[in-house]
Amino acid sequence: MQNNFQDIVLTDALLSMHQLRNIGIYVTDSRIITYGYDGLIIVRDNMEPRKVIAIFMPHHRTQGGVKSAISSQFGEMIVSLGRNGDVVANRIRYFIFICSLCIEISI
Repeated sequence: MQNNFQDIVLTDALLSMHQLRNIGIYVTDSRIITYGYDGLIIVRDNMEPRKVIAIFMPHHRTQGGVKSAISSQFGEMIVSLGRNGDVVANRIRYFIFICSLCIEISI
């Protein structure tokens, strides 16, 4: 295989929204999850990366932030491991639009 970069096209570039460096990433069919030393987990829609679904801080930056984060198959549950050894599970609430009405459901 030849190093020919003509077949690669940049489709989009976004700010990570993280406050510190060394950001980790976990990608599923439906979600893009980034995490890092700042303790933040940012969840984006995989089809529309500019659409942020959730931002939350399950681990504090003074304790090293997030070491790793994974998602359930459909993205409703995020489990993270802090650098201090804590394991945290977070459920994300979704908003479903039916007949122009917004009905909040917890999955």
